[in-house]
Amino acid sequence: LKTSPTHVFSLLTRLRQVCCDVSLISELGIQDSSSSKADYLCERLSDLYSTQAKVIVFSQFTSYLKILKRRICERLPMVNLLELTGSTKDRSTPVNNFENCESSSILLASLKAAGLGINLRSADYVFLMDPWWNPAVEEQAIDRAHRLGREKPTLIYRMISQGTIEERVRELQKKKKQTFQGVIGNM
Repeated sequence: LKTSPTHVFSLLTRLRQVCCDVSLISELGIQDSSSSKADYLCERLSDLYSTQAKVIVFSQFTSYLKILKRRICERLPMVNLLELTGSTKDRSTPVNNFENCESSSILLASLKAAGLGINLRSADYVFLMDPWWNPAVEEQAIDRAHRLGREKPTLIYRMISQGTIEERVRELQKKKKQTFQGVIGNM
């Protein structure tokens, strides 16, 4: 049924994927597309590479992380590029590599896989490539870099396509957070 809640949710997910990269919608048959988000990310990563910065790039779409990996490898072939997704068998290996590497490192991470149980204190920058419905999930992911022992600030970039469903999701996140604060307060 085209009006079922699961169909509507599927359409909303596709709209959100298009905001990241059109090639995420396999039915369109677009293999290699340009993405302003990926272009901006690669531009920023190129700038940060020379500063020895450590960067976490979060997305909920692992297929998008694969696209970003390819684009980053093309642009920065020498960077220490790590992955942490639901299919990562040993989560401690990329985490330890990221934390202990002396040079610039980039960790591509899915929100779910990197949202709980790990510490990434050495991250200087966090890029959230797509907003999630639940702001608490995003906050948990960001909190991976804001841990006890972190001495320098961590800069957070939220990549939101203007005039799209992503802006609406971000507005919804803010309202949910305000409601939560109003009900729970500063407990």
